[in-house]
Amino acid sequence: MKTSVSLRAPRMVALLALAFASLSVSTLSAQNATTTPVGYVGLTVTAGTIGSPKYTAVNLPLIDGILYRGTVSAVTSNTTLTVSPTVTDTFSSAPSSVNPALLKLTSGSHAGRTFVINSNSGSSLTINNDGTPLTTLSPAINVGVSGDQFVIYGADTLNNYFGNRTFGGVAGSAFSTGNATAQAAQADQVWIWTPSASAYTKYFYYNNGNGTGNWRAAGFNTISDNTILRPDVGILYMRRGSTPLTLDTTGEVPLIGSKVQVRDSGSTYIATAIPANTTLAGLGLQNRPSWVSASSVTNPNTAAVATLDQVWIWNTTSGAFVRYYYNTATVTAGNVPPGWKAVGFNTPSSTLPIAAGTPIFIKKAAIGLSSFTTIPLDLPVGYNPLN
Repeated sequence: MKTSVSLRAPRMVALLALAFASLSVSTLSAQNATTTPVGYVGLTVTAGTIGSPKYTAVNLPLIDGILYRGTVSAVTSNTTLTVSPTVTDTFSSAPSSVNPALLKLTSGSHAGRTFVINSNSGSSLTINNDGTPLTTLSPAINVGVSGDQFVIYGADTLNNYFGNRTFGGVAGSAFSTGNATAQAAQADQVWIWTPSASAYTKYFYYNNGNGTGNWRAAGFNTISDNTILRPDVGILYMRRGSTPLTLDTTGEVPLIGSKVQVRDSGSTYIATAIPANTTLAGLGLQNRPSWVSASSVTNPNTAAVATLDQVWIWNTTSGAFVRYYYNTATVTAGNVPPGWKAVGFNTPSSTLPIAAGTPIFIKKAAIGLSSFTTIPLDLPVGYNPLN
């Protein structure tokens, strides 16, 4: 049976467990479109209370419908690409925009990188470069007739994913009195990582009592319905409601892997952007030339750990991130091969499951750098969405 994916409908429905659905085929009515498999990923958000909220790591790994396919003709500035064919739709990431979109490179050295489109004027796309000028990328984006390929697809936002609802306080009850700042301290919050700032921005749903509420930035009270939810950026959901919340992400299945930009010094909250389960070793981070690993079988002390690159994974049970590092040494006694270890425990963790829809922190150990490194994430073993 053929189905199509709505590009702007709210995408929260009830599911009972984390699952990746069987794929069906979607025929897209978009320029240069081809058939692409679609499916869903479900995620359960842990219940909490107002006084003791619970946190769940969330990722949206499916895309919202390919609108355009094209070629990069030129890199004309730090934030601007000239593309072919002409893009006739108007895309914008402005707060008032109702038509936000993302651009993903699908060929060349940067295949898998995703960018927010800030604006476009036909053949010229202005994008958010996440802190690295497009003109300084190394290797460079291929341009011209044989330039790198890209797709444009609709972006999820706070409002079209979570919907025009309230998820506040006791059992998700609505708040119709009091000011928005006070309500933020009583409501569920969605924490979205901002790559360029290396920090969360926190949002909550404000119900003004007349059925026309909106999402707002906590602490600033700015209306934020159109805030973009990127598939390659992590989200932390803070639940104060006393019942679990079930989320469903529906959409098209990515056909290629993801490349993420991480800070050379500090933390970046990234998402695999792949709707399939994997493992810590399956991400392939330990194979990257830029990855700083340990070379000793002993458990590094606090000072030594600070010199290593780490992956932090949220543990819902303990309500904290668990840190992991990679050790290249082989333990002679027992012939234990190199692998991922839990910091402080040295527990072998290479096979640690990372479920679809789970983002992770990458903490790079370089000191005094403000630059970024682009890291490819391996596809899960056996991943083939076209089967």
